[in-house]
This record gives sequence, C-alpha cells and structure tokens, in this order.
Amino acid sequence: MKLPIDETQAPSDLAAPESPAGEKKRRRRNERNAAAYDDDVCELLKAVDEWRRKSGRTYPAWSETLQLLKNLGWRKVGKAVEPVPAPVEPLPEKASKR
Repeated sequence: MKLPIDETQAPSDLAAPESPAGEKKRRRRNERNAAAYDDDVCELLKAVDEWRRKSGRTYPAWSETLQLLKNLGWRKVGKAVEPVPAPVEPLPEKASKR
C-alpha cells in the first residue's frame, strides 16, 4: 500500500514509527522528502513518476528522458563543450626482484 507523499514535511517529521515494544523500525526515506533537493529536482522526479504510471515501465529510454526534460522547459543554452580529460600521471616503476 502506498501512502500519500507530503512534500512539506521536514526530515525530522519523517522519524520511523515506534513498534509496540518501543523500538524504532528502520524505514527507507522517499527521495522527494529529502530536504537537499531543490524545486527543479522535485519537478523532474514528479514528471518521471507520472511517466512511469502512464507507461507501466520502470525506466525511460534516453530519448524519453530527453523528451521529459524538454517538456519541463529545459533547453540548450550554448554550444556544447567537450570535457577536458584529466592528466594521467605515469605509474611508478617497480623494482624488479630476482
């Protein structure tokens, strides 16, 4: 059974429920309730959740992910730049044992 998600809850409000013996049960936190996510991330998570419900699949293809992002208004803003590879230092030589 899925419970409704209240995105206004603070992480301290998400404490694990106590069992009758007074022990706290371990509970997985839902990503949408994490305080570290900004509005853009929450909006993307909601769009992916909606896509999952409509498609009946767990993971979108890259082309579907790109379409989700475009539907949210994400656009390229400049020319793509190739990442500069980090310099590779040579490995130190090992002394040979005979």
